[in-house]
Amino acid sequence: MIIPLLKPLLLLTLFSHTLASLTPKSGSEHLLIADTGVGHRSRPVTTWRTSLRGLSTIGTNSLNLLNFGNPTPENQPIGSSGLAVDRENGHVYVATGEGIKRTDMLGGNNVTIVSESATSLAISQSKLYFGIQSTGLIKRANLNGTNVEVFLNVSTGLDYSYTPSYIPAKASPGGIAIDEKQGWIYWSSVTFPEDLSSIRRASFADVEKYGAQNVTAEVLVENSGYPGQMRVIWDGDEGVGRLYWVERARYTNSPTALKRCTFSPPRPSTPKPNGGYVYTPETIISSVTHPAMFFKTDGVDNMNMSITSFTVDNASGRLWFTAMSNIRVMWAKLVGMGIDGANATWTVLNENVTDIGIPVGVEYVP
Repeated sequence: MIIPLLKPLLLLTLFSHTLASLTPKSGSEHLLIADTGVGHRSRPVTTWRTSLRGLSTIGTNSLNLLNFGNPTPENQPIGSSGLAVDRENGHVYVATGEGIKRTDMLGGNNVTIVSESATSLAISQSKLYFGIQSTGLIKRANLNGTNVEVFLNVSTGLDYSYTPSYIPAKASPGGIAIDEKQGWIYWSSVTFPEDLSSIRRASFADVEKYGAQNVTAEVLVENSGYPGQMRVIWDGDEGVGRLYWVERARYTNSPTALKRCTFSPPRPSTPKPNGGYVYTPETIISSVTHPAMFFKTDGVDNMNMSITSFTVDNASGRLWFTAMSNIRVMWAKLVGMGIDGANATWTVLNENVTDIGIPVGVEYVP
């Protein structure tokens, strides 16, 4: 029999043990997810705020670590577009509609370090790189948000077909990846129409030599759909470097895919007349090759869920990606698979939006 006075202590102890088992912590591998949240819809839906979530690498033990923005009666989200982790210093960076937020690994100490709304984030050599959609600029700052500077102009000019009050860039950086080993910055050049989008890169040496406005970008992949997040992954055993990127679905019936190409050594590729290569990408998984994985209907429209983000554990050869549909009805998936390409098996780890939200960014934390 439990003595009545000890019951509160026992309950507190049980709660503490449960929380400790669910909370991501140092030395315990887990995933972090940036959830853009759900706002008002044309049909009544549950709404929730933009959040940072943590869960295990098998999709269980989900926790809402932090809600962004001020609470409102309707729980209107401020929105999110990306996520980056600084493992060395124990910080998480989330691109939101109210600027770039920095927290610790458990969602504490939330501060806004950059006021601009970014479309993409990358961390390299104690610098934060972020892309701005409206201006087509890649900017760079210290990890605390100070000393913001224009690192590279990737806009390819301005589009004057819009109203005079809104003249956006012709191209914007939908994703950024940095190859520290060979000194390249890669970005997904997003355009409209989307069949002009491409994967591009420039060397840090050229940026330093010619300046942010005068660097000639190398086009690596043409007609890349609607490209987004990207990562450079090196295979240490083979000495092979690959670039992985997401091709999102711009419309409800557009294809979505996760692709990669081998850039060091360059294969398979076609030499260009003025030097360099046009790379032939390899499709890891797509809505064309695996339609059942991505197809959904809400009773009105048939639509493809869109791959939004991915992360890898290169040491174990694991890859996770998130997909979502965020129109009248919200769907989301967290999928685990091998890193080795089209023949890899995959497993849906979680498709409960209560657990993973509407994911726009995912990061592996060892």
